Amino acid sequence: MKNLIRNVFIALAVFAAASCAKDDAVPAEDNLTLTPHNVAGVWELIERNGSPLGEGTYAYLELTWQDRKFFSYDKFDSFHTVSKTGVYDIYEDENAINGIFDNSYYETWEHKYVVTSLTSTRMAWTAADDASITRVYARIDALPEGIASAATAE
Repeated sequence: MKNLIRNVFIALAVFAAASCAKDDAVPAEDNLTLTPHNVAGVWELIERNGSPLGEGTYAYLELTWQDRKFFSYDKFDSFHTVSKTGVYDIYEDENAINGIFDNSYYETWEHKYVVTSLTSTRMAWTAADDASITRVYARIDALPEGIASAATAE
């Protein structure tokens, strides 16, 4: 009986040591699954169609996971920051994302985007209907101060 108890304890110790030796942590740069939880946060557009953004232009995208809302703030073709809001959806079978703006016309994003890469710090999108249209975002902690308050809804 003593040998049985001793063998059980030895087996448990070996099992515990083997479990601790294995590193189950996912490296930060490994690709993540496209889910609302994994894309939730604030993202800065750092590259559009293979080029960095021009001087004086910017775009930020905030995605929530609970209600799948988005808030976008950009300054491309105007003198002020333009804000848009809406809801987004994820198409898991296509690894894609698309959104609908909060307006009376139920206008969708210009393209559905295939998420070609998603890590804890970056995500890359390619338009499902035109591979030359790409977006690369970097995760940031929060919107820069003054962006949301200076934005004009469109």
